[in-house]
Amino acid sequence: MAKKLFALLVGIDDYPSPVPKLGGCVNDIEAVEQFLRQRVGGEYTLQKPRKLLDREAGRQAVIAGFREYLGQAGPGDLALFYYSGHGSQEMADPKFWKVEPDRRNETLVCYDSRTPGGQDLADKELALLIEEVAGKGAEVVAVLDCCHSGSGTRAALEDGLRVRRAPLDVRARPLGTYLEGVLEVGKAFTNQPGDETADWLGFSQRHLLLAACHASETAKEVQHQGQDRGAFSVALLKALAGGSLTYRDLVKRAGAELSQTVRQQTPQLEVPPQALDRLFLGEAVQPRPAYYTLSHDQELGWVMDGGAVHGIAEGAGKERTVLAVFPAGSTPAEWGSPDKALGEATVAQVWPARSRLEVGKAKLDPKLTYPAQVIATPLPPLAVAFEGERARLEPVRKALATQGPGGKASLLVAEAKGEREPGLRLLAQGGAYTLTRPHSERPLIRPLPFDEPGAARKLAERLEHVARWQATAALANPGSTLEGAVAVEFYRSLSGPTTRKPGSERFERVRGHELRLEYRLEGEKWFQPAFKLRFKNASRQTLYVGLLVLSESFEVVVPLEEGGGVLKLEPGQELWYNKGQPVYTRVPKEWWEAGITQTQDLIKLVVSDRPFDATLLAQPPLDSPFDREAAATRSSRNSLERLMRRVGTRHIGLEPEGEAELSDWAALTLSVTTLRPRPKAEVGKQVAELGNGVRVRPHPALQARARLIGLPQATRGGANLPPYLPDLEGVEPFRLTPPQGRDAGLGALELSEINDPKAVSEAQPLELEFDLPLEERDRLIAVGYDAKQKLWLPLGFGGPLPVKGEAGGSYVRLERLPTPAPAPLAGERGLIDSVKLMLFKLVGQKLGLPFDYPRLSAITVPELGKVEYEPDAAKVRAKVARAKKVLLYVHGILGHTKDLAYSAGSKVRLGEGEAALQEGYDLLLAFDYENIHTSIKDNGRLLRQKLEAAGFGPGDGKTLHVVAHSMGGLVSRWMVEQEGGKAFVDHLIVMGTPSGGSPWASVQQFASTALALGMNGAAALAWPLRLVGGLLGAVEAVDNSLDEMQPGSEFLKTLGHSPDPALPYTVIAGTASVKRGSSAKSLVKRILDNFPNAIRFVAPSVFLGQPNDLAASVASVHSLDPQRQPRPALLTVGSDHFSYLEPDVTLPEVIRALR
Repeated sequence: MAKKLFALLVGIDDYPSPVPKLGGCVNDIEAVEQFLRQRVGGEYTLQKPRKLLDREAGRQAVIAGFREYLGQAGPGDLALFYYSGHGSQEMADPKFWKVEPDRRNETLVCYDSRTPGGQDLADKELALLIEEVAGKGAEVVAVLDCCHSGSGTRAALEDGLRVRRAPLDVRARPLGTYLEGVLEVGKAFTNQPGDETADWLGFSQRHLLLAACHASETAKEVQHQGQDRGAFSVALLKALAGGSLTYRDLVKRAGAELSQTVRQQTPQLEVPPQALDRLFLGEAVQPRPAYYTLSHDQELGWVMDGGAVHGIAEGAGKERTVLAVFPAGSTPAEWGSPDKALGEATVAQVWPARSRLEVGKAKLDPKLTYPAQVIATPLPPLAVAFEGERARLEPVRKALATQGPGGKASLLVAEAKGEREPGLRLLAQGGAYTLTRPHSERPLIRPLPFDEPGAARKLAERLEHVARWQATAALANPGSTLEGAVAVEFYRSLSGPTTRKPGSERFERVRGHELRLEYRLEGEKWFQPAFKLRFKNASRQTLYVGLLVLSESFEVVVPLEEGGGVLKLEPGQELWYNKGQPVYTRVPKEWWEAGITQTQDLIKLVVSDRPFDATLLAQPPLDSPFDREAAATRSSRNSLERLMRRVGTRHIGLEPEGEAELSDWAALTLSVTTLRPRPKAEVGKQVAELGNGVRVRPHPALQARARLIGLPQATRGGANLPPYLPDLEGVEPFRLTPPQGRDAGLGALELSEINDPKAVSEAQPLELEFDLPLEERDRLIAVGYDAKQKLWLPLGFGGPLPVKGEAGGSYVRLERLPTPAPAPLAGERGLIDSVKLMLFKLVGQKLGLPFDYPRLSAITVPELGKVEYEPDAAKVRAKVARAKKVLLYVHGILGHTKDLAYSAGSKVRLGEGEAALQEGYDLLLAFDYENIHTSIKDNGRLLRQKLEAAGFGPGDGKTLHVVAHSMGGLVSRWMVEQEGGKAFVDHLIVMGTPSGGSPWASVQQFASTALALGMNGAAALAWPLRLVGGLLGAVEAVDNSLDEMQPGSEFLKTLGHSPDPALPYTVIAGTASVKRGSSAKSLVKRILDNFPNAIRFVAPSVFLGQPNDLAASVASVHSLDPQRQPRPALLTVGSDHFSYLEPDVTLPEVIRALR
């Protein structure tokens, strides 16, 4: 009985706002469908795929796709779920906290997920749906081309057009909105902080899953053949072009393909260990034919049965795929050399499953079909997009025009023009030429200064060098019958040499899909990593195997010198490469000293049925001379050698040379990451120099060892990226060294062998200094994960380090350390107690840090979330003169007025209809003030002055309503009650204003503790990202304002005895501070224990045990004289200190009060 393959294919580009739109998801699904239709066969019959594209892919439609369509699969059948779209995270219900340490679910974002009433498809729900299908006996395979770390912005210097990652869904999700039965499936999850595997579906023997990237990486979109596509989907289909592979090999090859396109994206497998060596989709994917068949079509002319899904490339210009056409009815055994061929055919146009050909001089009978074999693949010149200063680019154009043989134009490099897709980007700006990948800002190589002698010619040489390297990396033979003919075993070194003799290292076989090598510390000496390869000829013919190592210095090395770097393998023979001696990888010393600790090399295996010389592809490192003439004059014994020679020269024609034999060959590319850790320095009584302009100041009690690491290393074996921070505009990694190639730069600190982590405290902080300067308004934050407490903690803050009035670097002052936990450290054996501190830069202007305060602006809110400011005093006065009814916003200690005004246009249900706060007002105003160095009294006085200057005063004939938050309420009260503002203010609404005082010791203490509560999911409400930005904007606040807000302060006493202003007050207090319940209570206590001095006058448990909004208790907010006339309206709402004026919280009450 025939087996069936069911395919549920989901692709979403056109997401409704606020989810960012994508561009390549629908294209991915169309390509996957074509692949399945053309390549599924054998025992399997492809059932009509169910495609859900854009608005068709709502949550209920996806669920129905599983239950109604995939649910038809029975024993022996295959069920494929392929998703291309946004991944994200959502706040998990407390019942899932045991299996979600970050208290978040990974999710797929359906078309309608973020619309009112919509929900993402949580990982537990996806697991439930898969279990339902698998329970009927089918094998379920899921492929997810999306992110799942929940960050919605594209990181600085990240590759690709865009990333498939929607913002965190901060809405609380009731347990009743999950699919029934999800709790039982959720128990199978094994997520732990620091897991880098996919872990979308938990532990199960009944599914196989491929994910586009690590949890700490992003799934990117790229341009491919003129279309936007998912980088992972492109790589996956390329890897499958030769036929089905094992899951282990498929991810290895897809990873290698990805590494040539984007960085920081490593595909992941989630399969039971015993399934690693099973074929992807069983045996449903059929291998490519041993040769292609040409036939004549009356409308199209000559066509063949191979196309894009078989790996056929169209090429450009004279660079095309060429096939030798052999007599009808002949077999490969009768071929052997081009003189047996009837002629050649050139691919003119490629479609998914077939291609149109031009047959040239070959005399072919339209009534017959002919076998054909690929003898040449296109090697078009590398297309480079020129951007930047025209005057600087022109010399490069002229240099390329004479860079080729005989002083002619380069044959290897051409400027990308028109619709041609660029392979590289040349940027001329900032005093230097920078070479990057398309849609990336990260330099591939060291920028070349404009003023370097011969810069244009040197750059042309560099471009040709890179072009040769990229052509070698891309070498592939889509018509080969040798795919999988040689099995490869990869072994990596576990130690340095056990004797003085190189090669005496201990090795282990790599059984997973990721090839990662590290320098090893043995005693006081570091040893270079190495690997070994063992080959087995699984075919019935003699084969020849060559190995190339392509390094990030754009060097191509043939490690084996004898025999042209090629081994001969008889059928069934097993052989160690290089006679079993190791092959060493490295991070060049000069790179390492510059802060580059990680490189990614490509290992390319070429397998042929004819002998060949692999050294034809060798080239020295960048900026070393390449002997083009010597390469061009070497003879070629077969078609493979002819192709290899053309990689370096291009000016050899496509026509066969003499009696050169036809060779069948295949290539396998693997990527190998090599890590060379930075040295450790002793932290203690002396300054510890960590290199790269970083030092640790002396500490009276702490003893530890410290070293710099990259952010990717900080997320290995530790925690993933911290919640919230990667999502915020204006927050970016603090890179201590510039990124280059695949290295992200140093941006984290590792502390190990710590004598006492509690030695670091507010009283005795640990200070880090950096030579790297900051802008005046920029700030730094250090964040770490405490694995023992299972908590994310802000560890300290910093900013510019002034020296004699000039920018002299920057600093971070650490006031706490996480509890050290056992973790694998790069280059060292076993698990070592350590902590990792991630550094982030807060760009002041984007976070709303101080600018030209105080400022009274006219504002408009043209759409939800968008606030436009007009600060010009004359224009504001003119607007006030024309207005009759005005609404004024005054912000609090954190954030700015945008955080209040953004919702002015939000429609909320009021009675039988809907209303928005801005309705009925002629003008909206915003007062932004400096709250760090300026007292509340002074800000109240400044507010009165600004309003009077704008035209407000006694008898002005206007209605002025004031809506103030937090400390802004005290500023407004002082203006009204002490500065005469009662003469022109008609109604004051204060929200979360601590009229009776706040127990927080300082702004920074409040911001740090509140951030910790939010990052760990302990706050009662999930906060919008813009409000977290307000928290971060307060990290360097001086405590003048909070001193005034301490219970019993002179300021509060004076304000409390103010004369009755005799105008309406509406006082709103929130009660949603932290989550309730025993587990939440324990979580809150653990967090507060890390901030022992944050709250004064009252125990933290007592304060948080009272009704409060996290910053102030209800009693404090409502602390106004009840004898006032009119009597203040005292309201209580379910809000915390950051969520006032959210549309579903307090906004309806404010609108009612002002009507």
